[in-house]
Amino acid sequence: MGPDRRGYSRARLATLVAVVFALGLMLPVVASSQLGGSTGAAVPAAKPCNATTAPANGRPPCATTTAPTGPTTPTEPTTPAGPTAPTGPTTPTPPPALRPVAGKTVVAGALSGTIFYRRPGAHAFARLLGRLLLPVGSTINATHGRLGLTSANGSGTQTGSFHDARFVITQARRVAFPRARGARAGAAVRAGASGAGWTTVLALRGGSFAGCDADDVRGGAHAAARAAAGPAASAAAARPRRRRRVRRLWSAESGGTWTTVGGYAAATVRGTVWLTEDRCSGTYVYVKRGVVVVRNLFTGRRVRLTAGHAYLARAPDKI
Repeated sequence: MGPDRRGYSRARLATLVAVVFALGLMLPVVASSQLGGSTGAAVPAAKPCNATTAPANGRPPCATTTAPTGPTTPTEPTTPAGPTAPTGPTTPTPPPALRPVAGKTVVAGALSGTIFYRRPGAHAFARLLGRLLLPVGSTINATHGRLGLTSANGSGTQTGSFHDARFVITQARRVAFPRARGARAGAAVRAGASGAGWTTVLALRGGSFAGCDADDVRGGAHAAARAAAGPAASAAAARPRRRRRVRRLWSAESGGTWTTVGGYAAATVRGTVWLTEDRCSGTYVYVKRGVVVVRNLFTGRRVRLTAGHAYLARAPDKI
């Protein structure tokens, strides 16, 4: 009976599988020996593995070998920044805010026109440019400009604008009004009401009363007597008297306490627009807006004026 070809084929297949398996075991050993021979050190044989992720033939999956990276390129050192190139003219740092101190200083600035100022003890005026901190007692010449003035009143600050006059700035808790022009030397100085706050006082200066004659001062009060003196005196009395202005100050403010002082009257205000004008016949106060309390410095009388009203504190017969 002839050989069983089926069994023979199975035997050959088994032999072939064994040979392949043996070769698979020998290849890593040969490679390791070659590598170890080149370096002079023995390299342990690597275990057979499966190239796929799923295990097969009892072999674990081969670990993925990452190729070694080359030496890290060092980061270039940061170049130190050199001096900054100029970009044009440097903007000057603004000066610190000016703050008035009650009873000591005020802040003055020219709103329009030309303003001059003179500090206490100085002999000459200087032009006011920008805003400036001035001591109380300074003299302002605002005959050709408008002055913005900020002062402290004890609880905050107050701001006003003033023009058309020369005046001295002072501050007091209790305002001592000066004697009226022409009052006797022994007349007492009248004081205003005292309070917790500070009052900013602007006293008119400049002008000349030298050209004021008796007729200007009396305002024609003795016209009857002059009429009895003769036709010439009567004709002079019949002519209208001109109201000769010596100096005046226009004032406007929106809060706080201010007082303007003329030759024969003082006006104290809170939030108003008013005129203080010295004439040969006396001090004229006109209220354009708000309320003003006028004190007659000669008689001591006080008058309250509202918008659209005026008061004339008449000068005495002799100056």
